[in-house]
Amino acid sequence: MKRLIFYVFLTVLFLLPKVNIAQNNNAVSCSSLYVNLGIGIVPSGPIFGVGINTLYSNNWGGSFAFNHNQWQSDNLPSNYARGIMNNIPVDFINSFAIRAVKIFPNIENKIRFGLEGGLNLLQYEKKYFVINPYPGWFGSNYNEIYTDEHTIGISLKAKAEICVMKYFGLQVGVISNINQYQSYIGGELQLITGKLR
Repeated sequence: MKRLIFYVFLTVLFLLPKVNIAQNNNAVSCSSLYVNLGIGIVPSGPIFGVGINTLYSNNWGGSFAFNHNQWQSDNLPSNYARGIMNNIPVDFINSFAIRAVKIFPNIENKIRFGLEGGLNLLQYEKKYFVINPYPGWFGSNYNEIYTDEHTIGISLKAKAEICVMKYFGLQVGVISNINQYQSYIGGELQLITGKLR
């Protein structure tokens, strides 16, 4: 897992060059480099997201995003009693996405629309429950068993960015995560800061 995260980090560095590159004899430079941070909602519950974005002068770019989504465990028994010392059991998904970005700016680049698409590495933790024969005074009547699954999925996003100032703005987006465990579609609202235009 650590090795995979390391390779993802190297890919992000590749997406964020600090030098101009040549493409069809035209200079293409990095025109924007910024981070986003915010929350959203999907059918299973709230979602937290953070990401790094880069845009070039030809309105193409790349992004790396992390999303965390959790919800009350699907397998929770009807007679479950958590006890004083236990939290409410949750299942969760961590998603690490690398996406290509296409931006459609207006004349002054203060409001722009964008499409993103790419792959994500998904970590899915699901809980199962077995009866606890000795819960004691403060324990739950069930023991929790964790399963940790990993898969590759597809990450899609449509967004609108309002660059209020040169280094600060808002992003509103519709996100989708397609995978074999828990696919979802939802919306998010994020703050963006950095070199926006």
